[in-house]
Amino acid sequence: TSTAKLTLFHSIRIRLARSAQQYKFNCATMRGEVHDLMGPWFIEYTPWPDLHWDLNVQYTYYMPLVANRPLWTQSLTNYMESLLRNGNLKTNVPEGWRVDSAAAPTGASSLSGNVTCNWVAGPDCLTAPPAQTGNLMWTLQLVDLAASYSKNDTIKTAILCPLLDQALMFYQHFHIDNSSDDKTIHLEPTASPEYPGPPGKDCNYDISLYSWGLQKFLDLKCPSTTHLSLFTDTLNRLTWFPVANSTLAIYDSVPYSTPHRHFSHLMSIWPLHLLDVATNETNYKLAHDSINLWLATPEVSERSG
Repeated sequence: TSTAKLTLFHSIRIRLARSAQQYKFNCATMRGEVHDLMGPWFIEYTPWPDLHWDLNVQYTYYMPLVANRPLWTQSLTNYMESLLRNGNLKTNVPEGWRVDSAAAPTGASSLSGNVTCNWVAGPDCLTAPPAQTGNLMWTLQLVDLAASYSKNDTIKTAILCPLLDQALMFYQHFHIDNSSDDKTIHLEPTASPEYPGPPGKDCNYDISLYSWGLQKFLDLKCPSTTHLSLFTDTLNRLTWFPVANSTLAIYDSVPYSTPHRHFSHLMSIWPLHLLDVATNETNYKLAHDSINLWLATPEVSERSG
């Protein structure tokens, strides 16, 4: 029938498109350089001369993982290893924090991994509140997936664990410990990627990533006798993901209300899988309503259509 032929044609078209994307990605990785959605061709004085760390670097590397092409992620893991070795990510944080901390750029960077002022940046073009602060932790989630898909434990021990330690200590410098009040730990105002308006306390993007990083560090049994008890205590007392109007909020007491192509406030659902939606009906409803609200906004629905 004509319907069956149309369905078959649509299926073939989708498979060809996927194959084309994998072919282009494989070509891009042959240069051996890390790259984001625009590929590895960084040319100065063009509209895209740099890496963008608030979504583009991370989104680039999900495809080869789910396509069972873990070797294609070597450009990312090798790059993160080089940044760990040369310490460039430490130079992105305030000078007084560099003894134990590191962070990815708030937005854009050169290939060296250093913050540039081409895009959003914190005070003195560094990564610090009230700018975006969670981009390194999100990148490390990709490093963790690359290690798991490739079954390469060396990536976890030699790259992921030491960078996790530095990324978690970065958060320790600006979290708020209410030990004299309700015993919970909160975060100073930071920025949710691409969301309009001022930064806010307990940014969902950061709370989710901080929680994931703490749990991952403990799960991996990373060899850090110095910080293990500190991270365990922090995880036990870290505040819950901000909720407003029965959906995941952008910040504490700041509900999602503006069309927003970034899903930064939904990180606890995907890709971090922190909310138990399989057995917890309350979490399922929270995730369901939060996703539907995000999809119902004009900007997202137009792109989806």
